[in-house]
Amino acid sequence: MNVIYNEYKEQGVNVLGIAVDDVETFGDEGVRKIIEVLELDFPNVIADYDYMFELINFI
Repeated sequence: MNVIYNEYKEQGVNVLGIAVDDVETFGDEGVRKIIEVLELDFPNVIADYDYMFELINFI
């Protein structure tokens, strides 16, 4: 994802990461640490239950 983001960001393309898998296991701080360790350059959000419910209903 970083490769795609860095390659196309100057053309106005953005990437948005949505953390859903490990939020309950690691908590917000754990997910933030994963984002830091992976050195993700693009914006990321941490999804809570309500957000996931809305996202699933949107699809």
